[in-house]
Amino acid sequence: MQKILKYIIISTLIAWTWTLMAQPMVLSLDNCIDLAQEQGPEAKMARQTFNAASWNHKASEADYLPQLALTADLPGLVRAISSVDQDDGSVLFRAQSQTFSRLNLTLNQKIAITGGELYLSSGLNRITSPGLYWQSVPLIVGISQPLFQFNTQRWNRRIENMQFHLAELQYQEALADVNITAVQRFFDVYIAQMNVNLARLNLAVNDSIYTISKGRYSVGKIAENDLLQSELARMNAEANLSNSLLELDRALRNLRIILDLPLDKELVLEDPPAMAHRDLNIDRLTDLAKSNSSVLPGYELQLLQAERALQQAKSNRWLDANISASWGYNKSGETIDDVYNDPFDTQRFSVGLEVPLFNWGQGKAREYAALTSRERARTNLEMESRQFEEDVYYQVSQFRQLQQQLLLSAKSDTIGARQFEVTKNRYLIGRVDITNLLRAQQEKDAARKSYIQNLRSYWLAFYRLKRLTLADF
Repeated sequence: MQKILKYIIISTLIAWTWTLMAQPMVLSLDNCIDLAQEQGPEAKMARQTFNAASWNHKASEADYLPQLALTADLPGLVRAISSVDQDDGSVLFRAQSQTFSRLNLTLNQKIAITGGELYLSSGLNRITSPGLYWQSVPLIVGISQPLFQFNTQRWNRRIENMQFHLAELQYQEALADVNITAVQRFFDVYIAQMNVNLARLNLAVNDSIYTISKGRYSVGKIAENDLLQSELARMNAEANLSNSLLELDRALRNLRIILDLPLDKELVLEDPPAMAHRDLNIDRLTDLAKSNSSVLPGYELQLLQAERALQQAKSNRWLDANISASWGYNKSGETIDDVYNDPFDTQRFSVGLEVPLFNWGQGKAREYAALTSRERARTNLEMESRQFEEDVYYQVSQFRQLQQQLLLSAKSDTIGARQFEVTKNRYLIGRVDITNLLRAQQEKDAARKSYIQNLRSYWLAFYRLKRLTLADF
């Protein structure tokens, strides 16, 4: 009895699961967008791209934090003929064999403001040549500071921060592109479904008209030409239905792909939302677009990189100097205890100079080339800024125009549907001919398609404006 009950429960659960899987998924436009954002492949790739940029930025920021490193040679071997200085000043060459082991622990800290570097190090060497002795550096503190040189660290950090800010904006725009793609694919399916429904309705109407026309022709009330027209209209309706079904299948497959759904998943689309009238302020949208779009920051990054190249070219023309200083302890001995007992102090200090005296004008030429590139980047930024403002103005103006067109096409759709009903009823009682009826049918379909196309254009323009400004309005 328990086995039977268990079998019934399992069978019921399986049947219930299959029933849920077989049920069609009902999608609204908002559901479609949300699903594309949550699990769509384009959204996944956008997140993966941004995650990579985020980790790269964290890696570059970590480069300016203290770095602790352990280096070792365990073991090392040197066999070579080396020169050996003698007491009388002569030099003899002897074959030498030396084994050694080295261990060093170093703490480095970059100084981005000045371009220098601080370090703290400790090390131990074990050398056999041929006797055994040890050498230690218990502690050494040092600094290396360039003078009058190009600060690579500071400029790299500025560029890396701007690159990451640009990556953040591009990530938001990529997600906004997902919304646009979802709207396009949603309306592709919705329009394809509408075309199928219109094709089926037209086929049914034309089939009825053809049946009526055959009866009227048999009693001599219409000419043969009218009968042939109704038959041709019916055949065209059949072909149109077949083409519409093929386009619907293709549109459904494309929608399932961007939503990461099984290709055999049945989908039912709800009617898209009607237009919500919006009174847009161009100045406000322009400011939002300038602040949030990645277009201008991309050109600003190019200008910053050109400025970096110019400053580096200027710096390379003149004096380069570098200060190196260190202080610490070291000692050698035959045992480890010897090298750490009362070590000797050690200091080092040096100032290195490099002065270009004559290079055939190479430095000056590179500076002028970098200056020209910087001015070109600045001109490009100014031009693109003006063009960007013009693009924002055009898109806002286009959106306003689409709102008016949508109102007119909605009215035309209502009128076309009503006109066809009147013409069809008049045809059924013999008051109009087949030509007028077919014309009314075409006008009705055209008005319906025009309304849906305008609705599609309206929502696409709305989400393109949202992508441009990365803001709700």
